[in-house]
Amino acid sequence: MTRTPARANPPLGVEPPARSLQPVAGIRCEIERGPNWLFVRIAPGSALPTTPADAEHWCEALWSVCKRHFVYRLVLEMEAVDAVSAPADAALAWLGEQLRTRGGSLKLCGMTDACLRRWDDSHSNLRAHGTRRDAVLSTDSHESVLLKAP
Repeated sequence: MTRTPARANPPLGVEPPARSLQPVAGIRCEIERGPNWLFVRIAPGSALPTTPADAEHWCEALWSVCKRHFVYRLVLEMEAVDAVSAPADAALAWLGEQLRTRGGSLKLCGMTDACLRRWDDSHSNLRAHGTRRDAVLSTDSHESVLLKAP
């Protein structure tokens, strides 16, 4: 009889994050589920949608991912994104509203300087944060700083 080695278990109450690389409405994303948060990292070489229909489809797919995981706090990690179009910004505002109706929130982080310079925030109150940690720890109060290049 052979014995299987015991797996190292994480400390009680701590779950190791589950990660997967998958397309979300045609955009390659790495999805990581942590306690109380979903982290979606846009994969290098992927571009956000530029048409209203594609942007809406993408955000509806992100909304479906949140519902499937029963997690309504979402951080979009956007290091690989060159620009956020007005349609994508409007669709993200819609997604943020859907998450807020469930007691959650949408946070953006890791935007490059080039992306921040091109970002059109006229359709939303979305805040961009430097890191994932900053996004998770931030509040949506007046203390949050809108990161925009001058």
